[in-house]
Amino acid sequence: LAPPSPIALGRDVRGPVPLDARDITAVNALYRADAGPRLTREYLTGGLYYGMWEADRLVAIAGTQLFRPGHGIAVVANVLTHPRYRARGYATACVGAVTQGLLDQVPDVVLNVHPENLPAVHAYRKLGYRGVGYIGEAWACWKGRNWLDRMTAQVLHWLMG
Repeated sequence: LAPPSPIALGRDVRGPVPLDARDITAVNALYRADAGPRLTREYLTGGLYYGMWEADRLVAIAGTQLFRPGHGIAVVANVLTHPRYRARGYATACVGAVTQGLLDQVPDVVLNVHPENLPAVHAYRKLGYRGVGYIGEAWACWKGRNWLDRMTAQVLHWLMG
């Protein structure tokens, strides 16, 4: 894997830089901007995450969905650029940094991307990724057996964002 090419950064843009538990508020604010996941401090520190900052605002991120050095594998995921900052190479730079950091620790790094997300597929190919197959993903929601179960499920859904 070649390191990501330098990208044209604005005057106040820096990165990709490693993220840690101190960045959790900025991370979740970015994900809320595009209906992304909500992470905990433990999730953030248990993996490897890189971000791009404009001044004090996190504008792009990439990280891990699975990181198991003992098993020799990691999965790159949770890639997002704020809608107003897209098409500048920020996510590609973050994915490149995460991928390089993972390859320093495990022999196999994978990611999944919807094949119709052509900008992402193109960016990942530039980083050296290649298609190897298709997987299926689905969301499941348990509605419960009674009104208390349903209310609990709704409250948990609301709390998780």
